[in-house]
Amino acid sequence: MKKRLLVFVLVIAVVVSCFAACNVKKYKVSYETDGNGTISGQAVQTLKTGEQTTIVTAVENAGYKFLRWSDDNTSITRTDVVANEDLTFTAYFEKRKYDVKYSVFADVGGIIAGDTYQIIEYGGSSAAVRAVPATGYKFVKWWDTGSTNPVRKDTNVSGHIHAKAVFERESYDKYTLSYLTDGNGTIEGQATQQVYKGDDAAQVKAIANENYEFVKWSDGVTTAERQDLCITESKTVTAEFKCICATFKLDYKLGEADTDVTEFTFTDADFKTVKFPVPVRELFTFNGWFIGDKQVTDENGTMLIGKEILQSAEREICAKWTANETYTYKILIVYVTEVDALIPVISGNKEIQVNYNMSDIERQICHAITMQMKTYLDNMLDGLVNFEVDEYFTENTITIENISSGHIGSGKYTHYIMPDKIPEVSNYLEKYQTVLSSFSFNDYDYKLHDSSGLAHAKYGAIHFDTLFRNLVINNEPIDNLLDLSHWGWDRVIDTYIHEMAHTIEMLIDAYEYHTVLSYYQKLHFSTIEATKFYFNNLAVINGEKVGIPLDFWKGELELFLPDDG
Repeated sequence: MKKRLLVFVLVIAVVVSCFAACNVKKYKVSYETDGNGTISGQAVQTLKTGEQTTIVTAVENAGYKFLRWSDDNTSITRTDVVANEDLTFTAYFEKRKYDVKYSVFADVGGIIAGDTYQIIEYGGSSAAVRAVPATGYKFVKWWDTGSTNPVRKDTNVSGHIHAKAVFERESYDKYTLSYLTDGNGTIEGQATQQVYKGDDAAQVKAIANENYEFVKWSDGVTTAERQDLCITESKTVTAEFKCICATFKLDYKLGEADTDVTEFTFTDADFKTVKFPVPVRELFTFNGWFIGDKQVTDENGTMLIGKEILQSAEREICAKWTANETYTYKILIVYVTEVDALIPVISGNKEIQVNYNMSDIERQICHAITMQMKTYLDNMLDGLVNFEVDEYFTENTITIENISSGHIGSGKYTHYIMPDKIPEVSNYLEKYQTVLSSFSFNDYDYKLHDSSGLAHAKYGAIHFDTLFRNLVINNEPIDNLLDLSHWGWDRVIDTYIHEMAHTIEMLIDAYEYHTVLSYYQKLHFSTIEATKFYFNNLAVINGEKVGIPLDFWKGELELFLPDDG
C-alpha cells in the first residue's frame, strides 16, 4: 500500500514539472527595413528573456546608404538581448548624394554658364550648364565624355562628376621662341617654347658658367631674366657672357727660360703689371707670346693687350720664334711605278713572281705624301730649315737586280728597293742629303705589311700596311684616302720621317732615335712630337740632351758619307 502511494506522488511531481516547463514565456524579436535595403541574417528570432539574438546587418540598396535603426542605433550590424516583450527594429536608409562640378580645362579659353557646383541625389539629374568660349577660342569637347555639345545635363547620376570643358584657339598661329647661349652659360626655364599669337612667353633666365658673367641677349636686352610678351613672331635670341677669370697654359715651343712658370691665371683686373718670362732658344730670336696670330706680349714679355684676353676661345699662349738664319735641306722621294721580278724566298726554298704597276690613285697618294712631308718637316724646325722635297716616279721596270733584302726576324726577310739600286736616278742622288724610295714586299707573300723601312746613310726605303695593295686604310675605301676628313697623314709621314731620321743619324754616327721615341712615347707624346725634340737636339734623357746637333742642319758637321756620296 505504501509503495503504490510513493509511485503516485512521483508521477504527480513529474507532470507538474513538465507543465511548468511548457508554459515558460518566449518573445519575438523582428528586424525590418524601410524598403530601401535588406536584412542580412535571421530577420525574426524567438527567444526567452535574457537570451541574445544572432548578428544581423542592414544591407543598403544601390544608391542608398544606411542611416540608423528605429531605436537610434547607428551601427549597421547589431545583436540584442531579449527582454520580456516582443521587439521590432526597423533599418532606415537615405539616398546617396554626389558632387557634380563643371569647370574649364587649364582655366583657358572660356567659362561655364550655369551652376558649376551641384549636389545631386542618386538617380537624379543635374541642372543644365553651357560651355561658353572666350573671344578667339572655340569649344572642342567635354574632357570626360568626349561630347562636342557645349550644353550639358547629367542624368541618372550615380557617382561624383568633375566635367571639364576643353577650348582651343580659333587661330592656329603659333610661334617658336628659342633661347640659346654662346656656350658659356645655361638657360633656366623653357629654352624652346611654342606660343600662340598674342600670348606671353614663359619667363627664362641666363645663368653664367663659373668664371663668366652675363653681358646681354643678342637682341639688346641687358637683364639676365626676361619674359617676352604679346608674341607676334618667332624669334631666336642668344645669351652672351664674358669671361672674368681664365687660366692659360704657356707653350715655350722648345725655348727655355730661367723660370718654372707654365701657366697664368687672369682675372678682371689691371693687366699692366703682368710680366711674362722671356725664353731663349739657340739659333732663334724670340718674337713674343701669342694666342694664335694675336700677339699677347712684346719680345720683352710686356703685355700688349688687356681684358680682351679673357674672351679668347683659346687657352694656350705660345712663344713665337724667328730663325736667325734659314738653311736648306734637300730630300728626294723616289716612287717605284713598276716591278717585274722573280724573288727567291730565303725561308721557303721557292720563288715568288712580283708584278706591280702603280695605279692612278696610288700616284695621287704619292703626290700628297710629298707635299705633306714638306709641311711636317717645316713645322718641326720652325723655319730654321727650308726643306725642299722633290719626287721622282720611275720610268723603267724594276727587276731582281735592283732589289735588296733585309732580315726582319723569325727567319724572314723583307725585300727593299733602295734608291742607290735604281740606275735611272743615279744622276740625281748627289743633289740631295736624303733619298727615300717607296715600295717593298716580304719574302713570304710580297703583300705590303706594317709601316716600316730600312735605312742606310743618306738612303732609305719604305713600305706600308694596307695602303697601296689592299685598297683600304682604317676601313675607308681608297677613294677617300686623299680626303683628310676621313683619316690623317701622321701614320704615313711618321714612316717617312722615321727613315729620314735614320739616314741622318747614320751620317753623324749617332744611333739614338729609337731610344728617344721609346722614352717620349712612355710620356704620352706622339711620334711626331718626339721627333721634333730629336730634330732640334732638345730631347732630354737622364739630364742629357739627345738628338741631331743643330750644326748638322747648318752643314757644319763632319759626316760619315757612303762611298758614292
